[in-house]
Amino acid sequence: MLRQVTPPPRSLGIYALPPMTHNGEEIEIEGQGYVVTRLELTFKLVKGRYVRDHSRLEVQPTGRYFLNMMLDNLIHGTYVGPADCGQQD
Repeated sequence: MLRQVTPPPRSLGIYALPPMTHNGEEIEIEGQGYVVTRLELTFKLVKGRYVRDHSRLEVQPTGRYFLNMMLDNLIHGTYVGPADCGQQD
């Protein structure tokens, strides 16, 4: 199941994705690009053993993901921007 976390959160539905899809990977759903921000695995107890039941991915649109990453870098002082953003005469 896919869930978009950009406010407001909404479900994108259930899709068959490669089994090794993890955080940071880009996926395309119905022509829209998304980046996986969180993977949640759900297990259930069957005959005394835990068995993987399903996965839920939280995603953000690709543009929003990179904007958030840039803003986080600005807040933490690690942004490396163009060279002409320095002092002006």
